[in-house]
Amino acid sequence: ASAVSPDGVVESIERRSGSFLMGVQWHPEFLTKTGKQAAIFGALIRAAKGRTRALK
Repeated sequence: ASAVSPDGVVESIERRSGSFLMGVQWHPEFLTKTGKQAAIFGALIRAAKGRTRALK
């Protein structure tokens, strides 16, 4: 688990190696202006760009 709430509920998971995989238990798209939420989208965009380059 990458994030756990104070009561022990897993809030996010991610794969640290290999292809991009991330799951969150909230709506980061509603908070795209905050640093940590923006980082989620930045990671997704970087992974997509890398995948696109690898397929060419």
